[in-house]
Amino acid sequence: MLLPLRIPLLLLTFFTFVAAPLGAQVPEEREDVVEEEEMEEEGDDDDDDDEDHATTADDFRAGLAKARISLAEAVLRANRVVAGDVLAAHLDVEREDDELEVEFQIMILRDGEIWEVEVDAVSGWVDEIEKMGLLDEVVGGEAEEDDDEHEHEHGEEHEHGEEQEHGEQPAPGQIRPAPVVALDPLNLAFEDLAPGSTPKGFAIAETNGADKPAAWSVVRDNAAAEGKQVLSVKSANAGQTFNMLLSENAFPANLELAVKLRADSGEEDQGGGLVWRARDEQNYYITRWNPLESNLRIYKVEDGKRTQLQSARIEAPGGATWHTLGVRVHGAKMRVDFDGKALLEIEDTTFTSPGKVGLWTKADASCSFDSLAIHPLK
Repeated sequence: MLLPLRIPLLLLTFFTFVAAPLGAQVPEEREDVVEEEEMEEEGDDDDDDDEDHATTADDFRAGLAKARISLAEAVLRANRVVAGDVLAAHLDVEREDDELEVEFQIMILRDGEIWEVEVDAVSGWVDEIEKMGLLDEVVGGEAEEDDDEHEHEHGEEHEHGEEQEHGEQPAPGQIRPAPVVALDPLNLAFEDLAPGSTPKGFAIAETNGADKPAAWSVVRDNAAAEGKQVLSVKSANAGQTFNMLLSENAFPANLELAVKLRADSGEEDQGGGLVWRARDEQNYYITRWNPLESNLRIYKVEDGKRTQLQSARIEAPGGATWHTLGVRVHGAKMRVDFDGKALLEIEDTTFTSPGKVGLWTKADASCSFDSLAIHPLK
């Protein structure tokens, strides 16, 4: 269901890139292929080393059989790492030392720049990300071939890769390679986590922060919605600072989210919410319940600026009362449920790609969360 408007382009590109090499690399004399293979079996081997290592039509067929993920799945995984518009995708098969290397190459347009993402067709891992250049330069053929500049840029990319390997995190919003998350449902009840810890695979973040992130941690709570532990967030922030706990990896664009939450305290704000399709801590969708304002709302956040998309008045007690907040998103359609009732329903196409998910509060809102569920939709 990924990028439905671009599926014809992907299919066309796939056949263009796969069929063209087949036609280009098969000689016109292929009518004699059977006779040539029989001659090879009889011992008349070709002495040309270059031809021995050339990629043939049979290699492409073997590469297709070797691939363990589809073209559509490769596009999905590439788009998790580089969120943007998919321009083209094709299968690339190369023979090296009698071994076939099979990978998908996906071209993605993001913020006016074209990126090439290579996805291993067997393991499914993102192997390499390379910026090709600005759209006008790449398409118009106006890119300058400056070797010194290229070597300088390549060196910077190499150094950047070494920094990541040694644990230094990229700046917020920076494109980064990342392991691809399985498409299985994720359910977090926080019962098996050590008090004082945060869930594995999630990281503390904030939008418009003042370098004093909220404290997120698992705590024991005899009044938990389920079990004896909850995930608590305590904040002393104010104004337009949004406190977040974001997944480190992306989830599919179409999914269902649900969480139980309790509005513990807050002078300026109370309550909390859910985040989805997040590119980073500055760009995402969010729905939140605020008992101080007696409303439930859905917003989009672009470059740190929050825009309200819909609001519903709701009278629900805060304090010690637990409530259930749920979201269902499929394509442009988004529905928000509160305590089992559908209260918000919109269509929006600001963010359409897979992205991170997480939990959210605003300013000084301290909240407890329990039973977080993330279910991808087919």
